Amino acid sequence: MTKPFFEVFPTLQINNPLHDKLEQSSVERVSTTKRKDVLHVYLFSTRLILKEDIRKTEAEIKMQLFPNVAISVKIHERFELSSQYTPENLMEIYRESILEELKDYSHIEYNAFRTAEIAYPEQGKMTLTVEDTVLNRSKEAELVRVLEKILVERCGLQCDCRIQRSTDGKVCRG
Repeated sequence: MTKPFFEVFPTLQINNPLHDKLEQSSVERVSTTKRKDVLHVYLFSTRLILKEDIRKTEAEIKMQLFPNVAISVKIHERFELSSQYTPENLMEIYRESILEELKDYSHIEYNAFRTAEIAYPEQGKMTLTVEDTVLNRSKEAELVRVLEKILVERCGLQCDCRIQRSTDGKVCRG
């Protein structure tokens, strides 16, 4: 059963405009690990919330609600976005959030995505042209999996991601 975000965290103080986004969000569930060292918050919103704001919220929950407890807070966000969002315009808004997430996950995938040229050959399809290196080849499938998890599962878009290797070695967007 979902509850409004500030019903689950009534004493949490968050400044605008993030407060407004969280106020329009709900918490689907809260759980913790057996060791009680990680608090998982499953957040649902019809508005896109950038990863930077998710991290700020995690930090505020930890600082304000668990100041002297050895626990970390992890928010798992899920969005139901309006039909105005396409993979292309979502990427314009959310690309830095994806980069931030990839940076924590894998430096190789982060660098491949950061320097990739992104094209949208047809509706619901995204092609990343990455430099053809041994390291990039070893992480292609995982990068596609992570991107599809973000775009499809988290953001609710229909998107088929593909990798294309640059043969001329001239891919350098970042």
